[in-house]
Amino acid sequence: MRYILMVVFVLGTFSLTNAQPTLSKQQLHDKVLGLLVGSAMGDAMGASTEMWSREDRESKYGFIKTLTAPEIEPSAEGIWDNGYPAGATTDDTRWKQLAGTFLATSYQELNAEAFAKHIIEHYENEVKVLKEATGNVELAQRKVDWIIEWADVSKAFLSDDIQTYNLALSRFYGGDLLCAGMLYSPIFGLAYTGEPLKAYEKGVEMAIFDQGYARDITGLVSAMVAVAMDDDATPEMIIAPFQEIDPFGFSERRIFDRYATQTLYTAQRIVHDSRNNSASEEEKMKLAWSKLDQNHQQISPHAQEVLLQTLTAMLFYNFEFQPTIDFLVNYGRDNDTTTAIAGAILGAYAGYEALPDYKEKVISVANEIHDIHLEKIAQDITNTLYK
Repeated sequence: MRYILMVVFVLGTFSLTNAQPTLSKQQLHDKVLGLLVGSAMGDAMGASTEMWSREDRESKYGFIKTLTAPEIEPSAEGIWDNGYPAGATTDDTRWKQLAGTFLATSYQELNAEAFAKHIIEHYENEVKVLKEATGNVELAQRKVDWIIEWADVSKAFLSDDIQTYNLALSRFYGGDLLCAGMLYSPIFGLAYTGEPLKAYEKGVEMAIFDQGYARDITGLVSAMVAVAMDDDATPEMIIAPFQEIDPFGFSERRIFDRYATQTLYTAQRIVHDSRNNSASEEEKMKLAWSKLDQNHQQISPHAQEVLLQTLTAMLFYNFEFQPTIDFLVNYGRDNDTTTAIAGAILGAYAGYEALPDYKEKVISVANEIHDIHLEKIAQDITNTLYK
């Protein structure tokens, strides 16, 4: 069951020293803002076609290479209301706001209990707003619906009753191995620049909504960001945690290998097989898509599926921001989530200044439509982390 032959596709072996590099405050801010805005850019690119089939996307938009105004039904997890402009975002960006605000205000108490309390407080505030709402009650209700299941698990986690917590976790969005922690774990990678082991351990600790190997994946996403924050990082270094970091022994099971590492090998195999032929660039991309189709899970927000698509796209374009986002947006499935995760990692890697020009549009829409102030959150996080 082990992907022994897949080792030939590993890009290299690197030593992650866990020594924190020295970044100037300006460099740190550029990378923090890059993560926040890069994630929102990916989310905005995917928001208009979230969960669409490729046939429907092709019929409506062709190959998407720019922001498009969402024309999907409002929902608690997606676009909250009708009439939003191009650049609008979904719950993926809301989670960066919620976790980013927590990091900026609770750095000295960066633990799962405090995070759970932060989520419950947000839920209670939204319930209060709903009770007092006199205008758009449906919008206020969606804001409550978005966070209510997370609050339920948070309350159970804080109850110190393992049975209560296990039941709440098993009921959370149907109880599958969702990509829940991946929505916010990039934020915690910011706190451990150049220290992927610490970022991994913190990501796993904060993964109170994840089950099974989804917790390992959440930790690895945090670790990838920690590596990407280093100015000397390379693509090979960013994926090195999959082989070098495993403090909880996910790779030591008797029968099954570590699912996250298997997923990396599968992504590398897909990229290798798709790239090494005489087809056109478009045909190579579509070949990679067809291979990803063979690895669908029952639900598209499944942690392993989201990780596989994200890794494949980043490796296919050697961690270049816009082609990676285009690959994921046009591939489909849970494409606002995959683009938001890839955008976070690649935004931290490239930094804000290197991101495409439509970043300003996404910031503007976040400010004016969603009341999400990415620049302020980035500045608050930078001020908190910079020593």
